[in-house]
Amino acid sequence: MKRIYPKCLYLIIVLALFGAYACKSPFGKYTSPKGYDLTKPDKFNMPSSLLEISGIAFHDSNSDTIYSIQDEEGKLFRQKWDVKEQKNLKFGSRGDYEDISIFHDKVFVLKSNGALFLSPSLRQLKKNRTS
Repeated sequence: MKRIYPKCLYLIIVLALFGAYACKSPFGKYTSPKGYDLTKPDKFNMPSSLLEISGIAFHDSNSDTIYSIQDEEGKLFRQKWDVKEQKNLKFGSRGDYEDISIFHDKVFVLKSNGALFLSPSLRQLKKNRTS
């Protein structure tokens, strides 16, 4: 019995050291991508009409404007950074919409049942009045 106790003790010490080493980050400190500071992120406050939002997208990698869909009303929204007003365009009836994608100037919206909607072009949304 005395021989088993030291072996168990050694095993526990080895496992504890291995566990402590395994929890250590292999990369050390994370760095921010070029042109962006992760310690000071940009924040975009969505308007109260978009408390229930299911998808967001950017057009042509232009990050100054966010396109989003309201989850249940069938509306496509366009917001710019630091601009309180928002533009929206109704693209469908009430339903459960899940995501949005933009290809060239066309907007595609996915409904929860798998139906895919082609929304009016972004040009129409840009012309639409603020609401």
